Amino acid sequence: LDLTKRGLQSSLKKQGLPWERAKAFDGSAVFSRFVPLEGIDIHDLNLELLINCVRVQKGHVQQMLYPPFAILDE
Repeated sequence: LDLTKRGLQSSLKKQGLPWERAKAFDGSAVFSRFVPLEGIDIHDLNLELLINCVRVQKGHVQQMLYPPFAILDE
């Protein structure tokens, strides 16, 4: 999941500044209700991000840079 204020990121990059502000901002931490994993194949999941009921990102766990269990273990 990539939440980025792209305009701010571009501006900061052009100035040679760190662009952490474009990644860490109010509302950038995504949460949902708890979803138990029983009966779910975590290696075959489609994920999507909705903002105000509008889908802004969609993908499959196989597209992730790190497998889900590697992230959970960390």
